[in-house]
Amino acid sequence: MYINRLSVGMLQTNCYIIADEDTKSSAVIDPGGDCDKIMEVINMHNFNLEYIIITHSHCDHIGAVDMLKDITGAKIVITATDGA
Repeated sequence: MYINRLSVGMLQTNCYIIADEDTKSSAVIDPGGDCDKIMEVINMHNFNLEYIIITHSHCDHIGAVDMLKDITGAKIVITATDGA
């Protein structure tokens, strides 16, 4: 199991990259910005980004969601009750 915490965006929000190192399947949690920084880590390890997980929809947690989805085609996951 791979886990990496990055500080991203103007507010330096905690963003996590988690992955199975054997299958290369990965997810990003709260990509608040700095898509290039996140993709650099994903590409460095040859991970396949499958999920973008958002804990809540504040701007400092979703800043890089659209770009990551456009680049990778990953599925976006957020609770139905978030009110987004």
